[in-house]
Amino acid sequence: ISGLPRSEMLLSSQFLLPSIHLQSSLPAGSVNGVLPLRGRAGTSRSDGGVGAVPTAILAFRLSDDSPWTFGLGTQYLVGGGVNFPGTTANPVVSPHDPPRSFGFGPIYSNLTVGVSSVTASRRVTDRLAVAAGPMIAIESLGIDPAVFAPPINRFLNGGLSDVPLGLPPAAVLGRRVPGRPVLRDQ
Repeated sequence: ISGLPRSEMLLSSQFLLPSIHLQSSLPAGSVNGVLPLRGRAGTSRSDGGVGAVPTAILAFRLSDDSPWTFGLGTQYLVGGGVNFPGTTANPVVSPHDPPRSFGFGPIYSNLTVGVSSVTASRRVTDRLAVAAGPMIAIESLGIDPAVFAPPINRFLNGGLSDVPLGLPPAAVLGRRVPGRPVLRDQ
């Protein structure tokens, strides 16, 4: 940013209109040679909507002859994700009802990502500048169904407990914290 001839500001937005399709098939007899009785195949279309990427960047000097240039920037992705409706035609999004179907049901996700930064740049020579600054990144992810999440069992394996990370209940990622088993006098 030290190479800019003057202070500059950028305001923009991009829009994402994805076309996401999920195609799957389950041949007859693919589970233990017995189920399903007849093959199934289908395609589902996600109606996740439009995602926006607003951007704002400012680069400025405190005076025209200053070797220092400062920058502020922020950029976010809002509304990214998928939304596949449940249907018996597509094996992946069919209901989980063994032995008739082995799907996950409707699949939904929502992603928000943001980055903000402050930068200070010092011009050392006409061809060299050194810059540094903190960057703050945030992410928020919601997924339903959360097939990867650990079971919600508060006392698993002799005192190990789940500690949720603040995600929605449909996507509780957890970490295991060792605990001591509770011993009671009989």
